[in-house]
Amino acid sequence: MVAVTYLEAVMFGFGLPYFEIPGVSPEMHLTLLVIIFRLIAALVVGYFAKRKGYSFWLFFVVTFLLDILASAVIMIAIPRRYERTEGELGASRKPENDL
Repeated sequence: MVAVTYLEAVMFGFGLPYFEIPGVSPEMHLTLLVIIFRLIAALVVGYFAKRKGYSFWLFFVVTFLLDILASAVIMIAIPRRYERTEGELGASRKPENDL
């Protein structure tokens, strides 16, 4: 009978391939996956914070260190810091001068 670790079961459940990283214990694999997931989520929340006129790095750090869901809800709930101009919307372009 083959012993299956918790990480192997989780990886199989999500349809992800399980592989050994040399020099890293199997328990650390799950920790690395959680850190990578938190980094990606923090990048997304930070990006939308930047689009709304808030500090990317503030929201990135808060999302990474604290709760992802709470940061995302706060980001959705707070209003824009400034109104977007037509140039940011891509609706207008400066006309070229014809001489």
